[in-house]
Amino acid sequence: RAGTPVEAPAISLRGRERYCSGGAWVGPAPEWPKPPANATIASADTSRVLPQHRNIVAVIGEKFGALAAGAAGMRKKELEGISTKLGGMLVFLNEGEGEEHVSAPVAEQLSRLCDAMQAGDVNAVTAHLLYISTNHWEEAAYWFPALKRLTKL
Repeated sequence: RAGTPVEAPAISLRGRERYCSGGAWVGPAPEWPKPPANATIASADTSRVLPQHRNIVAVIGEKFGALAAGAAGMRKKELEGISTKLGGMLVFLNEGEGEEHVSAPVAEQLSRLCDAMQAGDVNAVTAHLLYISTNHWEEAAYWFPALKRLTKL
């Protein structure tokens, strides 16, 4: 019918839609894997994190612990959400390959970001966050907002 709007298919924000060889959209790709629901910063299994990335676990744990110690009310609820997302990142940081693990370039940027956080270099922290969000968004989309919020608190 003329004048009836045609509904466009929903497109994922990750840009991972599938197309056939002719260019027609055939559906969204499967979602990125999610970490265990009970993974938090405190409970995440980080036993297989590579030695060069252990500072990520330590710095995020210290920063979160310092913030959680004095939190109350809504701030405490916000920190619980941050803990869940970053706990998932720490689980994915364990050694391995594939979508269920943080890739080497992202882990290297996270390590540099944590070094900058320890040094108190706000400009470097912002630069590393920008690099991760610009170049590795598909991989970092689950936990990136929580990491950014943790660095700003």
